[in-house]
Amino acid sequence: MTAQRDTLRQLVGERAERVRQLEAELAQRTDLLRRTKAELAQRDEAAKRFETEAATRADAVRRLETELEDRNGRLQHLEAERAERSATLTRLEGELSEHAEAIRRLEALRAEQNEARTRLEAEIAERADTAKQLDAALTVRAETMRRLATDLAERAETANRLEAALATREETMRRLEAQIAELRAQPPAEGDDLKRIKGIGPAFEKALKGLGICHYAQIAAWTEAEVEQVAAQLRIRPSRIHRESWVSGAAALAGTASTPAP
Repeated sequence: MTAQRDTLRQLVGERAERVRQLEAELAQRTDLLRRTKAELAQRDEAAKRFETEAATRADAVRRLETELEDRNGRLQHLEAERAERSATLTRLEGELSEHAEAIRRLEALRAEQNEARTRLEAEIAERADTAKQLDAALTVRAETMRRLATDLAERAETANRLEAALATREETMRRLEAQIAELRAQPPAEGDDLKRIKGIGPAFEKALKGLGICHYAQIAAWTEAEVEQVAAQLRIRPSRIHRESWVSGAAALAGTASTPAP
């Protein structure tokens, strides 16, 4: 009886250690999720700064376009002035030298205006190319943000699955502790002949009864989690219990057992 209690205490201790390991793993996953959220927030901030810079560049382009319109207006004004001077030259044919100098000045001014227009058009083209590059960069950033959001959702789903698995393990531990408490409260009993189940010999029967499993009905009611736990105690694979049909064999024998199950 003392050996059985020691075994039960060892089983409970091992289950408690496993629960602590799962809690530590959950804490690590939770910390990973927190760091991922912080990284995502930093990337959101970077994207916002990038969008602000793009808006500033777009505003600069608009100012350049306004400046171009102003210069076009001045150019039109100069062209009107040239027409006026041409009319003056026509009226003042006698003053050829003065008119020639005026024409030279006007032509030089026109060349300067053309050069300025050429420089402005080149600058506008360069700014337009920069705007396209910024648009492409923003598109890449947006795609990156979408991928990060998807990755975060997947990590959150993984964390939820881990929490559900931990809850299942905790529920299994509670059931085992209840069974252990119930077995401790009951007087010792010989139980059913577990060797009648295929695959269970004298050694396995002794080990099972040492764990408090004495009746066919107990084995017939095993869940998948309990199969894994018993297999670990017996140092065998759960697949052997399934292959040798312990659960279904115990269920078949439970209806004809002479000793009633607890």
